[in-house]
Amino acid sequence: MWMATLRLFVRRIASRSLRVPDERGQGMLEYAVIGGIVIVGAIATLAALSGALNQIFAKIANTLSQY
Repeated sequence: MWMATLRLFVRRIASRSLRVPDERGQGMLEYAVIGGIVIVGAIATLAALSGALNQIFAKIANTLSQY
């Protein structure tokens, strides 16, 4: 009786150690983190270049308004 219980216990422990962990959520989290980094970088770049971009568009508008 106890031998059958011991075998069952060993099988359960062995099956737990052989399972492949579920990694579906991990991939989505990595994409979300990368997307967040890209968005923050884009906002920081646009904020740093906003003055220069404003001057360029002002020159374009002045040139076009002359015609």
